[in-house]
Amino acid sequence: MNKKSKKEIFTVIEKTKRGTMKNITILILSIILTSCGNSEKATKFYLDAIKEFNNNNLEKSKNYLDLSIKEKSNFYQSHFLKAKILFLEKNFKDSEIIFSELAKVKKENFDFKLWLIRNYFFLKENSKAKQIINDLLKNNSEDWRLYYWKAQIAKEENDFESYFSNLNTAEQILKSSKDIYQSLAIIWNELGFSEKSSSYYKKINSLLN
Repeated sequence: MNKKSKKEIFTVIEKTKRGTMKNITILILSIILTSCGNSEKATKFYLDAIKEFNNNNLEKSKNYLDLSIKEKSNFYQSHFLKAKILFLEKNFKDSEIIFSELAKVKKENFDFKLWLIRNYFFLKENSKAKQIINDLLKNNSEDWRLYYWKAQIAKEENDFESYFSNLNTAEQILKSSKDIYQSLAIIWNELGFSEKSSSYYKKINSLLN
């Protein structure tokens, strides 16, 4: 990447710090669709970011991720982790913007779309979440997570028939209530909702007693 191109991207970054959602989208498109950069340095900063993330130092992790992206602007692993951190910080809108752009570039990536569903759920954009779920179910009909989130959306919409139906399908895929409760406890813990996670661990204990 030449100096002029770098300067243009950094200008967008500075505008984004001050500014609008439009600038954020422009920034992400510029970053993801640009292929030049220093892979070695980007990887090093990314590994540093993972270390800080595992130590629950989210702000330091984001700083390293920004350095990684600065070195190699289409280093999608760094974008993925940054979007995940934003989600954990309950910054669902900015997380959704990044995952949305990642999903456009890597259309076959299931995880990006699953994170989009989660963001849309907490943003209360249920129609968008349901559209992605229905598209994914065409080729992933045995993935219990899709039925689980479909159930959660139905519950939010007071459609309890759909809620129980989809939750039952998820349970059938996982074969037993104990397995689904354990999996749900792990997922909610990873998403940063410890109280929700604890409620499922309590359900596991009740099944064992």
